[in-house]
Amino acid sequence: LQVGISQYAGSKECNGDSCKWTLLPDGRLAVALSDGTGKGDAAAHESGRAVEAAVALLKAGMHPEMALQILNLLWAVNNRKELFPTMDLALLDTVSRELVVYKNGAAPTAVVRAPQCRPGFTGFTPPEKIEILTSPAVPMGVSESSEIPCISTLVMPGDRIIMMTDGIPDSDRRDPEMGWLCRMLTGIKSRDPQTVSDLIVREAVLNYGDREKDDMTVAVVSF
Repeated sequence: LQVGISQYAGSKECNGDSCKWTLLPDGRLAVALSDGTGKGDAAAHESGRAVEAAVALLKAGMHPEMALQILNLLWAVNNRKELFPTMDLALLDTVSRELVVYKNGAAPTAVVRAPQCRPGFTGFTPPEKIEILTSPAVPMGVSESSEIPCISTLVMPGDRIIMMTDGIPDSDRRDPEMGWLCRMLTGIKSRDPQTVSDLIVREAVLNYGDREKDDMTVAVVSF
């Protein structure tokens, strides 16, 4: 497993997104990504609290859905400043190859399927398929009884998992289906997740042009 994370701050302050990955005691890879409300230090503090709390509960052995329900309730009850961070949580079992994604108001996740190459073939072959995982759930704290949608799929060796905050899909509002991203992922030859995440953020910045840019974070997991 390899993980690459790239960020871009949409203001002169720090990026308001937070991302953390860790290996859990049972061997699963957990990646938590949160987009704080607004920009700058306040957003970064709120998203950082959400990510750290989620990872701590998972390391303690709590079921992901229960952990997110507890965090959602805490934000709903103690949210005097009306800050509602998103939560994008991906859990990858490297033995069963099951990828489980939980989303609270989070941007889509893309799974880039590795091509099935012929034996002995060493050239570049484009991905066979790009699967988009999405959910309409609201951010944490909006409702005390918010459901935590769960999406699961199987991944194969060579697949790449692309997690992102909404600054990436919002970079081109004329293309809500993120066709630009799919075309770009199809043409990237590098297998290095850091290179891939850097390229995605760079392309999104170019998409914005002269428009005000949102904070952007991309996490790429190569399996």
